[in-house]
Amino acid sequence: TVSSGDTAAGQVRVSFERRGAGDVVLDFRGLALDSVSVNGVPWPGAAAQWNRHHLPVPASRLRPGRNVVRLAFRTP
Repeated sequence: TVSSGDTAAGQVRVSFERRGAGDVVLDFRGLALDSVSVNGVPWPGAAAQWNRHHLPVPASRLRPGRNVVRLAFRTP
């Protein structure tokens, strides 16, 4: 169980080559997603899509080939 006792803030950059047409699911367990951008475009609704374990990135936010997702988060 993740609790809010001691927390650390961080950022991560995930880059990948997209080869299909579907959504991409990122594995992330933590306390909060503070901001997310996909290919340089802010995604203000990302935290609402995150179930505290996985973040599904909709195909509509992705492009063929190289993609970059940046996340700012808090975690224990």
